[in-house]
Amino acid sequence: MKQVLVLLTAALLLTACSSASRKADAAAADAAARSLAARRAAISAADHPDFRAGISSATVEKLAKKQDCPDSAGASLVGEAGPVESYRMVCGDGKVIEAKCELRQCKLISK
Repeated sequence: MKQVLVLLTAALLLTACSSASRKADAAAADAAARSLAARRAAISAADHPDFRAGISSATVEKLAKKQDCPDSAGASLVGEAGPVESYRMVCGDGKVIEAKCELRQCKLISK
């Protein structure tokens, strides 16, 4: 009976440690993503005074990266923020990428 109690206690302790570790990892990843977004916005704002970061800027940047858009200054919000937003991004090679986001669901607009 003691062995079962010891095993059960050990399992509970391992589960609690694992859960705490996952929460800490998620919090660290979230903080790193926010820090990266803030640094990108600061750099972009310094290089491009008309740059405006939006809620979906990072999402548009990821989509553009998949479209082979190197060395961009970031996805700038065009127009007003709201449920439907438009973004514009100029790649390092001069290619312009535009995207439309509706309720944080973004799609590239083909030109």
